[in-house]
Amino acid sequence: MFRIISLNLALLSGIMMSVCVSGCGQKSAAENPAAQQAPARDVNQAEEILAQALSSEDPALRALALEAYDDLGKQPPVGPLSLLLSDERPSLRFMAVRLKADQATRDQVGFFDHLAASDPDPSVRLVAVYGMSTLGDHSRIEALAAGLQSGNPTVRRNAAMLLGYLKNSSAVPMLRLRLRDSDAMVQLNAAEAMARLGDNSGLDIIRELARQHGHPYQVYAFLALGRVGVPERDIPLLRQLVQLRENRSQQVYSQGGLIAAFGARAMLGDYLQTYVLGELIIGSGPKGETLAAPERAFALQMLARSSYAPAWREVLKAMDDKDPYVRTSAAWALQSYNVPRAEQIIRSINEGPRPKALPDDEVLVRPESPQLGPAGEIQGGPGSRLDGRASQRSN
Repeated sequence: MFRIISLNLALLSGIMMSVCVSGCGQKSAAENPAAQQAPARDVNQAEEILAQALSSEDPALRALALEAYDDLGKQPPVGPLSLLLSDERPSLRFMAVRLKADQATRDQVGFFDHLAASDPDPSVRLVAVYGMSTLGDHSRIEALAAGLQSGNPTVRRNAAMLLGYLKNSSAVPMLRLRLRDSDAMVQLNAAEAMARLGDNSGLDIIRELARQHGHPYQVYAFLALGRVGVPERDIPLLRQLVQLRENRSQQVYSQGGLIAAFGARAMLGDYLQTYVLGELIIGSGPKGETLAAPERAFALQMLARSSYAPAWREVLKAMDDKDPYVRTSAAWALQSYNVPRAEQIIRSINEGPRPKALPDDEVLVRPESPQLGPAGEIQGGPGSRLDGRASQRSN
């Protein structure tokens, strides 16, 4: 789940709209006849679109393709991936090395060891250490602990993220210190990493970011809750944050925030309004909105992350879109219907209880949550060393 170039969020910022989400003819996914089965056709076309994007001259499109392959757990074409491992852009090298690490075999430790010692970018060196550790070589693992104390916030962000993926339980104390980092994204990544390691004590940091409308990392917080949130608590919170009620109709929400909240709810198992994403990508939303290409692409990425098969007809239409980001995102979504989580989602939609509707006047109580930790660098302290024996490959 790469987040250093994730979802082209820069294209989403500053675009505002008012969208009805609580009283607009609600329907459940179980009422949609397309919910019966994810389509098997057009898979080859989707694979071709992803492969072409991976070799694109547009670096942002290559990043999107890498993100799709990572989420799907698919092996990308060897040739384009090899080129990306030496791309001039550190962010793309980081993503490519991470993808290679998750699919590497023990005999490739030397490749990661060489990269950890020689790459000019500190984040790429860290992801190479991650690759070594997933393969059982922990000789450089202390570099990840040191990365959490870097003066570069990007390095701290990536170190926290990698420790969460590495499933190294000895990292929890040092990650907890980062909940008071001066950089809000470091706080968010540390909280998510802790949750991946079984410690949910940092989730309130993510929830507080999610509540801050207009915050540059609000969308990231929504997605983090979708990945590691607690359904019983975070589904109501996400519903609350996008709900427009009487006497509050003047409120507006960014399209990116609205789409991310719908997607995060689906990732947590709440599919009540996920059909809205499918309608938005073909311009038939609750108010007949026509989304711009970046927002259509983002909506498709949320459908992909939740493997929401009932929207497959809209996804197929989007695969013929003129915009390459929309086409690539649609190919990702279609491919997501063939991963293991898709079968579980379709079964829960078809066989589960009918979703409870959201009345217009529903009032959801806001849970208490601390404010974001105060700024301030914290160096060293307890839990400043990693135990390599605690590491294991995260799938």
